[in-house]
Amino acid sequence: MVKKEDFDVVIIGSGVSGLVCGCYLQKAGLKVAILEAREESGGGRITVEPMRPGCLVQPCVFGDIEPIMMHQLNLELDRYGYQEIEVINEWGWGYLFEDGTCLANHPWDIHKFAQKVKYFSEKDAARVLEIGGYLAEPYDNKIPRSVKLAELMLSEPWTWENFDKLVNLAAPLLPFDDPYEITDINGFELMDLMFESEQVKVFFLSFAIGMAAYPFHTGGAAAIAALFYPLGGIVFHPKHGIHSMAHVYIRCFRALGGKLFNSCPVSKIMIAGGEAKGVILDDNAAFPGKEITAKKVVTNLNPRLTFTELVGEEHVGKRVIQKLKTNWKGDGVLISATFALKERPHFVAEKFDPDIALTMAGKMGEQTVGEVIHGIGERMAGRISEKPMVSYAFAHRNDLTQNGPGKYFARTDFEAPYAIYENGGPQAWDDKDFRMQIVEKFLDAWETHFPGFRKNVLDYRMNTPLDHVRMNPNYLRGCYCGGSPYAHQMIFGNRAAIEGFDKGGVVTPIKNLYGSGSVALAGSNGGGGYIAACHIAEELGIRNQPWWTHRVYEYLIKKYVEKSYVPLKPTSILYR
Repeated sequence: MVKKEDFDVVIIGSGVSGLVCGCYLQKAGLKVAILEAREESGGGRITVEPMRPGCLVQPCVFGDIEPIMMHQLNLELDRYGYQEIEVINEWGWGYLFEDGTCLANHPWDIHKFAQKVKYFSEKDAARVLEIGGYLAEPYDNKIPRSVKLAELMLSEPWTWENFDKLVNLAAPLLPFDDPYEITDINGFELMDLMFESEQVKVFFLSFAIGMAAYPFHTGGAAAIAALFYPLGGIVFHPKHGIHSMAHVYIRCFRALGGKLFNSCPVSKIMIAGGEAKGVILDDNAAFPGKEITAKKVVTNLNPRLTFTELVGEEHVGKRVIQKLKTNWKGDGVLISATFALKERPHFVAEKFDPDIALTMAGKMGEQTVGEVIHGIGERMAGRISEKPMVSYAFAHRNDLTQNGPGKYFARTDFEAPYAIYENGGPQAWDDKDFRMQIVEKFLDAWETHFPGFRKNVLDYRMNTPLDHVRMNPNYLRGCYCGGSPYAHQMIFGNRAAIEGFDKGGVVTPIKNLYGSGSVALAGSNGGGGYIAACHIAEELGIRNQPWWTHRVYEYLIKKYVEKSYVPLKPTSILYR
């Protein structure tokens, strides 16, 4: 970095949303810099080898819904290695039941999913087909309803206008006359109104929980997510681990001319006359205390952290800081473990349905809606459930980078409180005996559904909510989402109620300061960065780009349905 350098846009934080925002704005013709506090970029997309060579550990994120986004086409990600890491599964999300049965969704064919559901309830199978058929019908003359639904949840800003579109889109399928009644109920109540089978309800709830769309929240979007997400659920886990996706964006950003600076924590956002003017680097940064000026500043940190630490009460007033501290709460808090295995484990449920073996991720543990409710209640009370809903995850069978002798692994997690009040608070996570109790819970769940699992384990690595905070201070109280996007109608309502905030936090009270962190649904698909980039480009009059026209699901349709997609030749320096 030269002594003084001015940028059109400076982005604080190189999580995937920060990288996506930078790629779009750089490609649109702006001069963009991304500043990352840590030595490595990618945010929660971390892949390390702390156990043994070749056995990958991904403590924060395992998979995502990345392939449904439009970035592959808009940013031509194949040129930067995307085609080298992509593996898409035929079967998506699974749930394992203790009676040996299971349920898995098929993201491409609603009829195949309905056939699975039919085993548990013919009525529920008919309802699944009804929902799928409705979503397949046109929304307008360009896209089906399923695409519009996904866009409203993932790639369009949270405004009351868009919330109205979301509710009205879902209205014909909701079991009440006034669609706004959806804002008065939670996901549990919606499941009871929509389905009769206990197993089907648990399946839908498990996918929503896996996406951090927690069904105990009232307020529309969380309940709608619980209903619709499993119908098109795609589990994407790239070759070489989840961090390989971050490197695709890094190569894209740099190839487009963007400047990415690691080991550059920001201590302050420079503000003058109510406008953001740039940033000041921390004294421990690679360029200590350096001032970097920019016409626009984007923060990929959660808004609470941004305004309490980087902006300050003197620029927005006490009331805004109070509302940020009370509205932006931690929600998705995970304890995760990775087991190195001698061989790939086999499901008990394969005897019931061999297709379950083709799923890459799912959940097990809680068997009834009552148990799910009890488990959530225990977590909210600061306790570990006796029988938590535990996830299972594997690499794709065709991914030789994570299958083979010494490379087989099982990744698992469950929702946990940050502070275990009976054990002295968050410090309990550092207690060796307590950690072993948690490992035993994981092993018990796996042994139930994968007999012989204990004997199959070579080694393990566990990461607790306290570990996540130490790894990334942006994970407020262990919340890997950077703040709940759902609580108390927060997804559309609460954030707009804070003075100066709009579009879910993309617009902030400080002119030329924008947010891309925690302004979209939980996940690491870059939705928040995309929404922020769209807003800034529209504001500058540069949004109308010939390449910036692709939409959610378009890549999947071209590649897997129409078979019309032609992979692009790599152009990154790694392939020259």
